[in-house]
Amino acid sequence: MLTINNLTYRIQGRELFDGASVMLPTGSKTGFVGKNGTGKTTLFHLIQEHLAPDAGSIELNKKARIGAVGSGSTSQRCQRTGCRVGRRP
Repeated sequence: MLTINNLTYRIQGRELFDGASVMLPTGSKTGFVGKNGTGKTTLFHLIQEHLAPDAGSIELNKKARIGAVGSGSTSQRCQRTGCRVGRRP
């Protein structure tokens, strides 16, 4: 289970979260979706305790598993992995 209660976080005076709260039940699968610069990665780092909130609390079940999927366009991924886009090998 993940519980975020009254979370507030600012970066250089810019408020990303102001009193945000959510409770995700054990076993749920959740993703963060949004425009660039809206705080998705920051929230991920807050949940992992890489950053500390300005206010509020985040509680994560010790047995919870967190994963991430890389971002970037297909062509960027293919440059790294050598896959071909739009045609079969």
